[in-house]
Order: sequence, then structure tokens, then C-alpha cells
Amino acid sequence: PYADTLYSANEIKTSRLKGWLTDTFVYEEKFLVAGILKILAADLKREIRKQNEIRGESFSEAEVDIMADMRLGDEILPLVSFVSELQMPGKIISANAQERDRRRAVWKFSLKNFEKDHSTYTLSAVSRSLRPAGLIFLIALGGVLLLFLAFAFYGARSFGKKGPRPP
Repeated sequence: PYADTLYSANEIKTSRLKGWLTDTFVYEEKFLVAGILKILAADLKREIRKQNEIRGESFSEAEVDIMADMRLGDEILPLVSFVSELQMPGKIISANAQERDRRRAVWKFSLKNFEKDHSTYTLSAVSRSLRPAGLIFLIALGGVLLLFLAFAFYGARSFGKKGPRPP
């Protein structure tokens, strides 16, 4: 009965942006859950009403909703936890991860950390690496520039020493 309203999925997007000297890699992953919290909340409300009947207490629907939301956020959502680890090409320059080193990012989160009514959690990381072809081009260009300057300097010095020839 929940096929259309209850699901879990991940959307992953990666891209590579090529520059002259560097490549920039962008990673984004969205954890998506739908319908699960509605079922959990409905079960909690049923449980709260049953416990209240046993105790002889009576609460309004709004109060039951508040109690169920509090229990959901404080007791249940933190129990459903995730750890996701990613190794990027190049050095990580930004990430929303809890831990990261040069090329690795680690996210630790629970359903309580999900956004938009606890339905979405986004992991993101950006890394950058040098492009070998760009580096070779830059070194070659620098070498040509040095040769040009050396010839220009040497030519100017040798022309200055010889001076004009007498007739």
C-alpha cells in the first residue's frame, strides 16, 4: 500500500571543470526519504493515545502531535544513523563533511539531521588537481620566454660591443 508514498533513494551528481592548469571536481549526493516519518509519527501518536488511555489522561490532537514530534526528534531519528566516506581526485578544497583530510571526506549523520521535514540530506565536496598538460605547457612557455630573454640580452650586448664598422 505504500509503494507510491514510501521510498528511499540517493541522487548523485558529479562534474569535472577543466581549467588551464587545474581540474575542479564537484560531488553532490542527496539522500532522499519519503513517507517513513509519516508512518513513524502515526505509530507514535497511536502509542501515546494508548498510554494516555491506560493512565486515564486525555490530550487534544494538537498536544498529541507535539508529543509525537518531540519523541520522534529526540528518541527515534537519532537512532537511524549513516556514515558515508568519499575519496576525491585531487585535494579537497571544500566539503560539508564532519571529517576531511587531503583527498577523503567523511560524513556522519542521522535522520535528525535531514532537512525539509527530515526528507533530504545533502553531501557535497569540491576538489582540485593540477593538470599535467597545463603544467607542461606552462613550463614550456616559461622556457621559451627565458630563451627569448637570453637571446635578446645576449644580442643587445654583442651588438653594443661591436659597434658600427668604420668605412
